[in-house]
Amino acid sequence: MASTPGGNAMVKGYGRLVAATAAGVLLLTGCGSDSAAGKPDAKKPAATEPAKPAEEPSTKGPSPEQSDPAKASPPAPIRPKALTEAELTALMPMDALPGWRKTGGPLTEDMRKPLPGGYCARSNPSCEGLAYLTNALLLKEDAGTAAFLVYAYRDTRAAQAAYSNLWAATARQVPPPHKPITLGPVGEQRDAQRGERPGMGTSAMIQVRVGTTVLVIETGGLGGNRPTDAQVTDWAAMFAERSRQAQAGETPSARAGN
Repeated sequence: MASTPGGNAMVKGYGRLVAATAAGVLLLTGCGSDSAAGKPDAKKPAATEPAKPAEEPSTKGPSPEQSDPAKASPPAPIRPKALTEAELTALMPMDALPGWRKTGGPLTEDMRKPLPGGYCARSNPSCEGLAYLTNALLLKEDAGTAAFLVYAYRDTRAAQAAYSNLWAATARQVPPPHKPITLGPVGEQRDAQRGERPGMGTSAMIQVRVGTTVLVIETGGLGGNRPTDAQVTDWAAMFAERSRQAQAGETPSARAGN
């Protein structure tokens, strides 16, 4: 990914790293019980229930969910769909992280027509059914960089089949030892860990599958205010929700709270 003209060496280096990560990931991945109903005893008369009084009209007001939309149930699951290039551009959280600014992208590559000699030109499990690859880079002074990538597949089955291979390669971007990050119930599949990346300090690697998309977040930088586990967990939930919104035909609007 190209960095902005005049950016410092750290941003330029990480910009190249984001592009290398996308390529490196794909290169590396070539590599209730049934119970019988009881019957009444024939010798005893069947018991009868007393008649219930008629229910009176409720005099209670609307439920908390009805009066306060913020307390409403979470949105119903959507039927996943393959995203277009325009939908992927809208999905990227370019203005969804308070205090962070765009420094590269979003850039989308059409993976349905791999370039000769490209990383999807050869047999590769992670490229099977891959339609687009989109990435973007954000920057915050004294906090570092945050790269967001979307592997957009033609259907859920292809995304699910590619997930493990993608994570194996994504995780290798940071050498051990690794510290796991607990994301909670985000997406249908999820993994996250933190480690020391040579020359980039502490980095977090997060991967989540939502329907037809596999989402990746990578952080890096030597600043003193690097993103915490709580922050990247919040980002993962935000990114996943934006993907859900896009696949539901909505305009992605979720924002990070941290």
